[in-house]
Amino acid sequence: MAGVGLLDVPARVLTGLRTRGSAGHGRTEWYGVQDLHAVVRVDATWEGEPLGAVAPVRPPVTFGFGSVPPAPGVVRVTTTVQVPAGG
Repeated sequence: MAGVGLLDVPARVLTGLRTRGSAGHGRTEWYGVQDLHAVVRVDATWEGEPLGAVAPVRPPVTFGFGSVPPAPGVVRVTTTVQVPAGG
């Protein structure tokens, strides 16, 4: 977890993404990405209607501790939550 925490500042500066934050109630949360694969094309429908072409994530995610890169992709993430003693 310490290694992922050390990456938080460079990740924020270089990409705007976060690797560490609060999970509320005194808990600390870390995100570690194992895989990131670009999505350049997809054929998808919702209730029979085409969803259209892939596009950048705009506006960026602004709720909670969420962050995503602007380009579409598939990501494998491990989340670790540290619960305070007695919690």
